[in-house]
Amino acid sequence: MKLSTRLGLIVGLAAAGGLLLAVMGLVSLRSTMLEQRHEAIRTVLTLAAQQVKHFQQLEQGGQLSRAEAQRRAIDALRSMRYQKSLYLWARTTGALGLVLPGDKGVGQVDFGKQLPDGRHDFNRYLDVLATQDIGFVELMVVKPGGSDEVLKINGVTRIDGWDWVIGFGAWTDDIQAAFWQAALRYMLTGLLLFVAIGAVAVWMARKIYRALGGEPELAARLAGEIADGKLNQSLDATAPAGSLMASIAVMQGNLRGLIGGIQANASQVGRSPMAS
Repeated sequence: MKLSTRLGLIVGLAAAGGLLLAVMGLVSLRSTMLEQRHEAIRTVLTLAAQQVKHFQQLEQGGQLSRAEAQRRAIDALRSMRYQKSLYLWARTTGALGLVLPGDKGVGQVDFGKQLPDGRHDFNRYLDVLATQDIGFVELMVVKPGGSDEVLKINGVTRIDGWDWVIGFGAWTDDIQAAFWQAALRYMLTGLLLFVAIGAVAVWMARKIYRALGGEPELAARLAGEIADGKLNQSLDATAPAGSLMASIAVMQGNLRGLIGGIQANASQVGRSPMAS
């Protein structure tokens, strides 16, 4: 394998390794951001459930009627609005609206969008709450003020005794935007590193070729043949001066001259007695 091929392989492996690390880093970043969003939703739902359970306790203690306790609980949930697009909602397990943004749909039964399997969005909430105190459902929803559907994480919790379902959702378009911004930075950084490593590899290859005057395997083979006494190899006459190949060529020529001189002297010594 040529030296240039080996260096190219090293650069390629370094680029592949860097790409793999970048992908792993991006996946980890997105996973961490989503987990933080889940934890934020969990915290809000926990606080909301505690508010409602406070009024349940007042009802159970006889201090409030159920109707009054539920009215106050609904008012408390309505006040827990965080931003224009972040709000708590509440429905009965029969999908009757209790707390909704702008009170639109309050008092009406709405199970949401129908799914391909015949269920509705609200059925998914009930399914996750069958095994969890706080569950999460991902839905594609049109964000207020937008036109395209955006992935939204809806967290839900159930209020036993009243058979309420409280929900709080968070959009993920900011996570997607941050993900692709990080991906772009990684790509640009990786490209710059790839160019830098490639440039260093080319510079090193030229330095090595200039020092060797050819492929390392060829230089090693020729040196071995000369060591075995084979001095008739055809060497590259274009090898740079001072390179290993040029030095091998000089050594080959010197050995030829030395051996030729020895042979000539031996021939003269052999003829001397006959001449006398």
